[in-house]
Amino acid sequence: MIQFWEITANAAPQSAIQEVMMQDVVGDYDTPDTVPEWAWVEQNASFHHADNGKDGIWEFMINLGRNLENIPEKLAAIIAKARAENVGYLMFHQGT
Repeated sequence: MIQFWEITANAAPQSAIQEVMMQDVVGDYDTPDTVPEWAWVEQNASFHHADNGKDGIWEFMINLGRNLENIPEKLAAIIAKARAENVGYLMFHQGT
């Protein structure tokens, strides 16, 4: 675990990591694969943790140092705020 944080901290000028619980952004849903914002996060993630275990917990890490295109409207303000606060990564998850 320590190595993970050391690696991510050195991977970009910004070292802060913030989390985003996707239900707070898009509301309730049955499965993440039906949510367009989840599809965008999955496509742009540097780290994937999905479809594992009985309930298929989803967690994805977005590197904010990358050039991110076509950001969904519901995520744009979150990403802009994180960048303004010099956050390096956003961890999107289901809260489970």
